[in-house]
Amino acid sequence: MEYETFLAGRANWIRGSALADVMKKAAELKEQGKELISLSAGDSDPNFIPREALGELTKEILENIPASVMYTPANGIPELREELSKFIEKYEGYKVSPDDIIVTVGGTGSSTS
Repeated sequence: MEYETFLAGRANWIRGSALADVMKKAAELKEQGKELISLSAGDSDPNFIPREALGELTKEILENIPASVMYTPANGIPELREELSKFIEKYEGYKVSPDDIIVTVGGTGSSTS
């Protein structure tokens, strides 16, 4: 049985993920022996992460900053947005209000927000 018979006609508008296409191409290049550093979809090389230093930092943060285990605001941590505003003014030469800055956890989140 064809699954399309159960879908609304507008389902035909749905296209594949561009990110999935990029990941597929990266996998093909890797199979061909190309050296790549993957920065996508949480799929990085585990040896790329300094695990010992990360463990020490994580312990310090958990012991000293209880709020570190809470969700951050959807548009980003206010102090970070404030610092980004200052950075943009200093290095790019124009003012951007922190209220106009959104910090996301990745490219996909920023393109769909």
